[in-house]
Amino acid sequence: METRIDEQELLDGLPVPLVITGPDGRVLSENTAAQQIDLGRHVTDGCAIQRAELVSPPSNLLREVHRRGREFAQLVQRDGTVVEVFLRRCDVSLGGRQVTAVMAEDAGWYIWEKRRTEREHNLLVGVFDTIDDMLLVLDDKLTVLRASQAYLSAFQVEEADVVGNPLAFIHNGLWDQRALLSKLASVVPAEGEVLDYECSASLPDRGPRDLQISARKIHRAGNGTRTLLMTVRDVTGVQQRQDEVLRRAKLDAMGNLAGGLAHDINNRLQPVMTYAQLAARNPDTPKLAQWMRQIETNARKARNVVRNVLAFARKSPVEGTLISLAAATMREVEEIRDEMPDTICIRTSIDPDVPAVESDTGELEQILDNLTSNARHAMPSGGILTIGVAHVSIDQGVAERESLAPGEYVRLSVEDQGCGISAEHQGRIFDPFFTTKEVGRGTGLGLSIVHGLVTGRGGQVRVRSEQDRGTRFDLYFPVADADGR
Repeated sequence: METRIDEQELLDGLPVPLVITGPDGRVLSENTAAQQIDLGRHVTDGCAIQRAELVSPPSNLLREVHRRGREFAQLVQRDGTVVEVFLRRCDVSLGGRQVTAVMAEDAGWYIWEKRRTEREHNLLVGVFDTIDDMLLVLDDKLTVLRASQAYLSAFQVEEADVVGNPLAFIHNGLWDQRALLSKLASVVPAEGEVLDYECSASLPDRGPRDLQISARKIHRAGNGTRTLLMTVRDVTGVQQRQDEVLRRAKLDAMGNLAGGLAHDINNRLQPVMTYAQLAARNPDTPKLAQWMRQIETNARKARNVVRNVLAFARKSPVEGTLISLAAATMREVEEIRDEMPDTICIRTSIDPDVPAVESDTGELEQILDNLTSNARHAMPSGGILTIGVAHVSIDQGVAERESLAPGEYVRLSVEDQGCGISAEHQGRIFDPFFTTKEVGRGTGLGLSIVHGLVTGRGGQVRVRSEQDRGTRFDLYFPVADADGR
């Protein structure tokens, strides 16, 4: 919109510096604000252009403002200080004549924003060039826009050798692979990504290498070009190292299993041999029947050690029957008493009238053997071991708190006063082969087997433990319905 200016006083009333020029760029007049900042001089390459150069002939600065409509300049004020401004061209009518005015606007905010943008750009470039992976920024035509320092160093090329060139043309067509280019071309329009594309290449000073390529869309550049980031990772030897780590882990697990099996079976065979020798030497003793029961008990325990391993390998429970958990537990408790040292007192709280559950007496024997064995090791100086069986109803509130399905359960509890389980280890106690015992002192399968047997029957296992105060295991077995399910 044109502004009509008739008098110099009107110009002087404007708060912004303003210079009126003719069609050829010569200065016709200027207002007081322009005189204060001495609009007639500006800094170019560190030197000030004098007013006379601005007025006749027109200065290059005003020519640029006339041509481009806007120009940034550093102007020298009368006191010698420099102010940063934008010079903007606008058309005005003065005394009936069409003239051009050049107005100065403070460029402080622009300069601050420009410097902030430059700082952010330099930071991003720094991050880009410090990443170990080789990076390329491509447009949607797969032209290279930028290459990271890691990429340039790996291929020993200059930036000019790759930037601005189609991806398929660089490095003698190294990336000219139809499958790769097809995947990359689909990233931007489809909002997709390329994951772990593998290929081989020979890198200078490194020789043949296995490379893994990934790509995804990153942003729209300021000119609307859609871009994607291509990551090239040298994975030579990674798979071999992973295989070696896995092989060593398997060997460690097998070693722990073998050592634990030897220890557990030896513990069971030792009393078998002792009682067998006593029976052979004293065939007429009244204790013969008692010794034979001990031989039978420990032989069965040795069998259970093997059953633990087989159950773990099988991963599924055997076909079960309806049993009374109370009656089966009471029978097991009598054998457990014979095995426990005199320093451990066994207490029971068993409801004989609990409903039937689907299980197997052999499984229950395994469960109690594992749990009470752990309790014995947790109380080397003695303590109280409590075994309980009860019928419980789990309502919605308890179910949510205990992460159980609402319903009727028979709960088997085993509680000791031992050293407890640290918070660090509680999340791992059901992991196969995890044990805090010394090497060769157990298979690390006991609690994993317990968990698998109970959950295999549709039940759940809950554990509460405090260090130096003891541990309680609660095993919830669903009550069988009238059809035995």
